[in-house]
Amino acid sequence: MDHKLYLRIKKTNQHLYAYVLYKGKQLVTVSTNQKIIRNDINKVNKKIYPEILGYLLSDKIKEFGFLNIYLKRTYLFHGKVKTIVDVLRKNGVVIY
Repeated sequence: MDHKLYLRIKKTNQHLYAYVLYKGKQLVTVSTNQKIIRNDINKVNKKIYPEILGYLLSDKIKEFGFLNIYLKRTYLFHGKVKTIVDVLRKNGVVIY
């Protein structure tokens, strides 16, 4: 049985969600539905949301001390998913 940390990204028509999972339980959750982002939802271009989500997620991941995370590939690796992963990698999180 694998006991690895997994990054799962979920997309809906309106919001993005990113979870760090361990043994099926959510350890870290960040979404565009949170107050921090939701208050500025009309002021910011929607193309910037994945970057903002990536920065918030990298901060939370570093607080917990996680550095090596595996990506659950539920979506193709391009667009918003690629942007989130690139921001995480830029901030020092190793994504496999």
